[in-house]
Amino acid sequence: MSIETVKAAAEFYLGELKVILLPLQEEWVESHNRYWQGRQNPQELPHDGVNGTVDPDLARPPMPSWEDFGVNLPVSSPFSVRCDEFVCEGCHLGHDEDATGFFVLVLFTWGSNPEMKWTKRSKHEDGAWTDEDWVSEQIGPIV
Repeated sequence: MSIETVKAAAEFYLGELKVILLPLQEEWVESHNRYWQGRQNPQELPHDGVNGTVDPDLARPPMPSWEDFGVNLPVSSPFSVRCDEFVCEGCHLGHDEDATGFFVLVLFTWGSNPEMKWTKRSKHEDGAWTDEDWVSEQIGPIV
């Protein structure tokens, strides 16, 4: 599997996940005054297109797991997914002082010299999605 294949699969899944998550998040924030957050799953980042095993019971206490929240993740995947809440307090980026939203991320590692972590993030804020480009970060040594 090539890095382009992993990126394409991750982008496709991210698009599907956004559709599934949005109504669940809207309901959750209404009843809990904050967004649901899903732990990175698989926990260990998949590397070089090798599938990692997804844990459907993985949760960020006291929140429900991905599955209990209503998101059915694949059994295995060449990338991890994560969902994080954010609060923009005084960020001076034109937001309301207490604007909140959530991120959905897909991420994986690739290569060995150096090993790179690849991340693509979509942010939901003020009723709209903003999709970001892939970002890479070196996490391994250059010998």
